[in-house]
Amino acid sequence: MKRCCWEIRLAALIIALSIGATAVAQSDPSLIELAAIGGAGWSANGVTLTVDLAATSGPAVDLRAREIRLLDGTIVVTDLRIQCAGFSVNLRHVRCPNSRYSFTYGGAQRGGQIELEYRAREGTFSGVFPQQGAGSGTLTLSLRDIGGETQLSAVGSELLVSRFAPYLQPLLATMKPSETNFELADGTLSFTVRSEGRRAPHLNVQMTLQDLAFSNTSGELAGEALDVTLEADAHRDFDGQRWTGNVAFALEQGGLYAEPVYLDIDAQPLSGSSQFRYESVVGALELMALKVEQRDVLRLHGRARGTFADGLEQMLVEIDELKFPAAYETWLAGLLVGTPLAALDVDGALSASFAMDAGQASTFTVQLGNLNVEDRDGRFAIYDLGGEINWARDGANLSASEINAQGGFVYGAGFDAIALELGIAGEAIDLLAPAHIPLLGGALKMDSFSLRDYGSDDLSLGFEAQLEPIDLGQLTVALNWPAFAGTLAGRLPHLRYSHGVVTLGGNLEARAFDGDISIEGLRVEQPFGIVPAVSASIRMRNLDLEQVTEVVPFGRVSGRLDGDIENLRLLKGEPIAFNARFATPVDDDSRHRLSQRAVETISRVAGGGAVLSTTFLRIFKNFAYDKLGISCRLENDVCHMGGVEPSDDGYYIVKGALAPRVDLIGRVRKVQWSRLMSQLERALNDGEFKID
Repeated sequence: MKRCCWEIRLAALIIALSIGATAVAQSDPSLIELAAIGGAGWSANGVTLTVDLAATSGPAVDLRAREIRLLDGTIVVTDLRIQCAGFSVNLRHVRCPNSRYSFTYGGAQRGGQIELEYRAREGTFSGVFPQQGAGSGTLTLSLRDIGGETQLSAVGSELLVSRFAPYLQPLLATMKPSETNFELADGTLSFTVRSEGRRAPHLNVQMTLQDLAFSNTSGELAGEALDVTLEADAHRDFDGQRWTGNVAFALEQGGLYAEPVYLDIDAQPLSGSSQFRYESVVGALELMALKVEQRDVLRLHGRARGTFADGLEQMLVEIDELKFPAAYETWLAGLLVGTPLAALDVDGALSASFAMDAGQASTFTVQLGNLNVEDRDGRFAIYDLGGEINWARDGANLSASEINAQGGFVYGAGFDAIALELGIAGEAIDLLAPAHIPLLGGALKMDSFSLRDYGSDDLSLGFEAQLEPIDLGQLTVALNWPAFAGTLAGRLPHLRYSHGVVTLGGNLEARAFDGDISIEGLRVEQPFGIVPAVSASIRMRNLDLEQVTEVVPFGRVSGRLDGDIENLRLLKGEPIAFNARFATPVDDDSRHRLSQRAVETISRVAGGGAVLSTTFLRIFKNFAYDKLGISCRLENDVCHMGGVEPSDDGYYIVKGALAPRVDLIGRVRKVQWSRLMSQLERALNDGEFKID
């Protein structure tokens, strides 16, 4: 039977039943084969209708369809059967209030009760599906012929969404990602769907979800107490291959979690709209003139294309405005958990664009709008951050990134205005031009910087710089150390970070206290971990002791000093092992003097005092010495101590010269390191020190 004539023959059957139901009461069952019927976005094949007016329980109808396709085959229902026993007929309508239906969908058979009615005057068939169990919702389907065009409508009122899970699962299983096993725990659904026309059909959908709660089995996606509205209007082309139209949505209440992002919809409602094109043959969906807005957080527009089978393939998104701090708390904080950027205070705004092709990100651009960023743990901050960041998947399409800031600090060390020119492509970042960063009265001149495989366990970093003389006073205040005098300068050669370890390609050379300091074999393990470990050896040559003792309230000492700290190892910034020796250089011809305060402090460290009476010490303000020095080998929190040379009952820490001669002799060979440090700190603070 031709598709265009099924309504006429079915209507003729109903009229015949209305006029002669009693006269033909004993006739055999009548069978009508409607073959294929359909309308906007739906079709039914293998349709048959059997009418038995002689059934024992009253006139009966048996409607069957071998296959029904909805949304151009996106949803396929098979073996549909509707059985009506004991229908009533009059000139206005045919009713069957106690019908049953069954069908197969998603590999499972389903069924229930339906109330059927045909109204001859309106030419309308309708079916009402009463909701079973708790709730008062209903679902009504209506089929109508108007001027040779088919109109199908579905109206749902306060339906429990939990009952829709079995019907959604087969549809979701065709999409990516594959983790689509959802539990619809709570909420109600109301909707209206209207489909009309045959050659160029029109489809309209209006839907409201209230108090929706759902989650998937992995816990990566969940919603709670959500209020959602959706409206779509679409037309199919004459060739039947393409749908075009408009869609709009609004999330107005509740909370939505899509790992690792949580959206507080109550505080920041989310809405959007788009034009779309759906190509049914290949299952491709294209969004044009896409707009999304989240109150006080973001505004964006763009377009996207993908398929249900392969996911998102192409996209271009322009973020017109991203406002902070709301954007950080909403979209970024969850993504940055476990990184040094996980706890920030950010204010300001930015705009951005993002492009994807062939299913992969291709370009990303951010225009920074004078952001202020502060770490909540006080480790760093940057102010008036501006410029443009450009990233490209392919380095051939690279545009330089220019970043500037008016100032900030890192671990208390402040810096002034900076400007960086970077190349960012793939998983690599490179400094394109030397950078000059003013800080602490001097500057850090970055000669090179390269970062590879960021965001992965294979992250590696290369860095080379020069430290132009900085003010030691500012540095030590920033680090919460005693205030140093003088300047610090040096070179940072070929610093590398790879597989959680920082190393230097050479020695770190610096000038301080009018002498030379070299750090050799520097190695930092897990610098961003809970327990960073540092190992190195330090060489100090020809330091001016007068400058050193101006920093530490030790007492004034003049002369020069060499020092070696070998096999130094630190855990969380605390020394756990080293072999250290400090002594007067052999060829030092500078003036050697000790103040009375220095003699008293060293005497207490020596454990036996100076070889002079207290009265004699008080007479003189300064004392000459030939040489001085001390050593400590730290193992298991025990310092094995020594001096510049042995004495009869200990070791010389200071060996005197000229008159009045003062020899300071140490007699303690072993001392607990942690106790020594705490006592020394008290001595330097209040002038009292005694070692046991």
